[in-house]
Amino acid sequence: MALARKLRGDPSRVYCLTSDGEWDEGSNWEALIFARQKALDNLTLIVDLNGLQGFGTTAEVADLDSLAQKFLEFGWDVDEIDGHDIRAIVESAGRSSNRPRAIIASTIKGNGVSFMADRMEWHYLPLTKELFEQAVREIEAACNGN
Repeated sequence: MALARKLRGDPSRVYCLTSDGEWDEGSNWEALIFARQKALDNLTLIVDLNGLQGFGTTAEVADLDSLAQKFLEFGWDVDEIDGHDIRAIVESAGRSSNRPRAIIASTIKGNGVSFMADRMEWHYLPLTKELFEQAVREIEAACNGN
């Protein structure tokens, strides 16, 4: 999408959201190389860095150490932000660059929901109606400052 827009002279940006666990896949690294090679300065990648994936922590499954440093080495601009800070997300996403950009957004999986926070199993467990309602109550309470 970013390449097509660039070739058409379309000034809009393309945003791609990935998780940290997805970076165990080679196709993502090929995409990094392609985006830099094609100078896709209209592309912003946002990585949800929560340290968990379907079968354990990212460090246990395939430790990639610092994704930010790797993206820098691939020729990307990189911001590291608090992924729970809306202002930081908006500010970082709005920055322009002459290279592809990566935003490493550190988060806590299930943040704001007591039974989900930092728990790997919520990558795949279904919510019961009761747990869904509890989660909504907890998030609403947090949003209302309670």
